[in-house]
Amino acid sequence: MGGLLGSLFQSSDGGTTWSPLKAETKNSITNLVATGKGLVAVGLDGLVLTQRAGGAPLEVSQRPDRAALTATVIDARGKPILFSQDGVLSTP
Repeated sequence: MGGLLGSLFQSSDGGTTWSPLKAETKNSITNLVATGKGLVAVGLDGLVLTQRAGGAPLEVSQRPDRAALTATVIDARGKPILFSQDGVLSTP
């Protein structure tokens, strides 16, 4: 679960308990997608967070155009497709 000012939480027991993840960002998170290979999150100011499966550290990146990202989906090759208020953007 993610939200304002980079808040990000993880549950390993079906949502009974939650623990914070260190996102190293203050940009709000607008969408999260869990994949078989990990997690992808997007947010304001071009924020893209990725985490490999197994609890690896979060990798934080920011698009050079700092577009406010609203959603992401994973394509058939396992690559994220990013969306903003302007529509589909190229991958990070």
